[in-house]
Amino acid sequence: MMMTLNLAVRNLLRNRRRSFATLLAMAIGSTSILLFGGYSTNINYTMHTSYVQNGGHLQIQHRDFYLYGSGNPTAYGIVDYKRIIAAIEADDGLKKMVLVATPTLQFGGIAGNYDSTVAMDYKHCGCKSETPRQEALAHISYEYTRGAVTSDTKRALGALPFSMDIRPKGGHAAGPRLVLVHGTPTLNTLYWTEDRSDDFCLKMAASIALTTGDVLAFGHTHMPWHREVKGIHFINTGSVGRPKDGDWRAGYVRLTFTDGGAQVEFVRVPYDVDAAAHSVLTAGLPEEFAEFLRTGGKAAVSRVVDDDGAAP
Repeated sequence: MMMTLNLAVRNLLRNRRRSFATLLAMAIGSTSILLFGGYSTNINYTMHTSYVQNGGHLQIQHRDFYLYGSGNPTAYGIVDYKRIIAAIEADDGLKKMVLVATPTLQFGGIAGNYDSTVAMDYKHCGCKSETPRQEALAHISYEYTRGAVTSDTKRALGALPFSMDIRPKGGHAAGPRLVLVHGTPTLNTLYWTEDRSDDFCLKMAASIALTTGDVLAFGHTHMPWHREVKGIHFINTGSVGRPKDGDWRAGYVRLTFTDGGAQVEFVRVPYDVDAAAHSVLTAGLPEEFAEFLRTGGKAAVSRVVDDDGAAP
């Protein structure tokens, strides 16, 4: 045994360069394997963590949700979800492991002007201002938002699509289209107010090949309105979080497609606006932002300023 070891050592020392190169290759290879193993393990851990954070350890869904739910999540949701949650929480095997059981509704969204400008670190939010004070407030709001978001949030905002093209009756059969944009089909910073002409509406519709029975829904102005031009519906859905029509309540549109065409219903929902206004002030933002929420935008937009920027 000792003779074998001596021969091995003498062989290594006989050609030191070759021995060193061999040992170096082995060291590099071992290090690479360890590094790759750690990298692979970290990727798997990150994927598992992200999945659990977004969807929980256990998901229960309608059996056809993954086939058709992305196009119509409400139709393929679970109606009696409370019964299922109660059963999970009462299960002897699961209740000890369950921290929270909650219903979720997954659906996509589109990029508004704030989403895309914040994601791209643009110089301003693309907002329209009527007075110097409004301009100043817009910059305050935009810079606050840019400072509050994380890099992960910015990546998520940057991944949002510009528009969504939905076929309520499915893509396998002819039927109306519902197209969602933030501002217009051309820009998410262009204001489409109710006083725009019918020709402007039809021009926007033509840019995305809409026809009779189709619906184009948008926002940006935070002012709800609906018009039908040559059988095409144009809907400004208003705003959930910051209405500007003088009604402080959150606003959205309930759209129903029937054999007779699209049925449009504007819905308003009261919420604790004083708590929201208090949160705005707690964040250190100007009083005008809180007043905007309380009045539905009417008091704040009427403010004017002196040349030196002070409120009169």
